[in-house]
Amino acid sequence: MDIVLYLKAGFMGFALSIGVQMLFFFIAGSLMKVTAKNFYRVFVLAAVAAFAAIYMFLHYKIRVAQVPETQAFVSACVGGWFAGIIFGFTRMKNFLLSLRR
Repeated sequence: MDIVLYLKAGFMGFALSIGVQMLFFFIAGSLMKVTAKNFYRVFVLAAVAAFAAIYMFLHYKIRVAQVPETQAFVSACVGGWFAGIIFGFTRMKNFLLSLRR
């Protein structure tokens, strides 16, 4: 059991989730005006885009890097994604809305 591998996978999922959310809100704010009323809709789309990015990352990492204990790696990475979604929804809401300007 490699604890460092699980911590890395969880942090990679968290960082990728937050990064995709920030990028999505920046692009959405540039193309269309996102208001506080539309925040939840755009946030759900950002969460789906973050999950797609996590899926592509996991597909690459498991196929190319040949990660041992793939089920635990996937669980840690998806747990990091979920933590990033919760963090973005609770703590980063004001920052994400500021990216629309």
